Amino acid sequence: MFCAFQIAAVLAMSTGLDESGGAKMNPAVAAAIGSFAPFWAPPKHSLSGVTIVIHPVGGGATSSPQRTCDDNSLLTASFLRHFIKQAGGSAIVTRLGDGPSVFDQADSISPLEFARDADRAAYISIGFDRDSKQTVVRFETADASTKTADRFRQFLTSTMEPDGINVEKVSDLRNRLVKEAGAASDLAAVAQSVCQVVFVCPERGNRREQRDRMHCRKLARSLCEGFIQSFEGSVTQSGADQSVVDVVGLDRARGTARKLWPQGDLPPDKLNWFIELYTALSGSSGSFTYFDISIEKVGEGYSVVGSTNAPGVVDGLLAGLHEVGVRDVQSNFRALPDRERLGGMIHGVCTASAFRTYSCPNPADGLIHCGEQTQLLYGEPVYLLDRDEKSLLVQA
Repeated sequence: MFCAFQIAAVLAMSTGLDESGGAKMNPAVAAAIGSFAPFWAPPKHSLSGVTIVIHPVGGGATSSPQRTCDDNSLLTASFLRHFIKQAGGSAIVTRLGDGPSVFDQADSISPLEFARDADRAAYISIGFDRDSKQTVVRFETADASTKTADRFRQFLTSTMEPDGINVEKVSDLRNRLVKEAGAASDLAAVAQSVCQVVFVCPERGNRREQRDRMHCRKLARSLCEGFIQSFEGSVTQSGADQSVVDVVGLDRARGTARKLWPQGDLPPDKLNWFIELYTALSGSSGSFTYFDISIEKVGEGYSVVGSTNAPGVVDGLLAGLHEVGVRDVQSNFRALPDRERLGGMIHGVCTASAFRTYSCPNPADGLIHCGEQTQLLYGEPVYLLDRDEKSLLVQA
């Protein structure tokens, strides 16, 4: 949701007021902003061409303590899957819920393909044990001397904290994993590198769900970093980053444009109408995408102006305009967040007890013509996008 604040709200949100009415920074807010760090994400393409099968142990437990362990293995596998895909790799999860093993077909691969590309493939089993005192990592004896397994073991040994890690070489580990893998047993059988990781299951306590999510995310990050180091030098080399709108996206944009205007070239008086409908059909979400784009006549051509935090949508819009005959178009919009206007600060938090937010900036005659959207309460974080003399645009 995108909201416009009056400048008074901006000052109160970022600084607060002292007893004399002067501005001052709330110490708690200053500390929170100073310590803010975005969630970790793996480097792009660091696992390109790599396929990893992830088996979260468990499912169908009848006791509450065991269900906690099973849920944590599933949660860690979910985080790891997303990290691997962000790094450009393929991840296959063998259990998607608490029932019988259901094979994730999103990045499915045949056992033959998996075995053929053994240098860029791995199988990992993730479990949690309430009785364990430290993390245990098990490798197949025959695999433990391979370059991939050795690097993975070295990385985990140096990063697992605070209880350390116990590395074991097991002669029949592959057979064990095949028996527990269910639908993915064929993949476990042919993987050149197999690994089993058993973490200590956290004790029950207050705010367990939030605590476990943070704990599992941290463990998944360590595993992903271990894989990145393990497969260094084996990943598929990728060229420069592709645009958000690739060739397939541009073709889709042209098709959308022709659905809107199938009869020849678009008349000049229909340009802004076309942009409004194209934006609605492009899948842009008002909750996540701010899109204030229009088109102006400039000399013999046109200029796309305004601002948005989704520049890829504008790329598609330009392709659509070309498709309907509007070819002399320049792109002069502003990509948000505008760090220069915001003084380099794009994160904030509300320090007032409550503030109303509105759907448009403050007009000359006040906020009476703007639609009220919602309220921000004390402590709520906001993502800053833009500001002018009288208002601040935020995502909240």
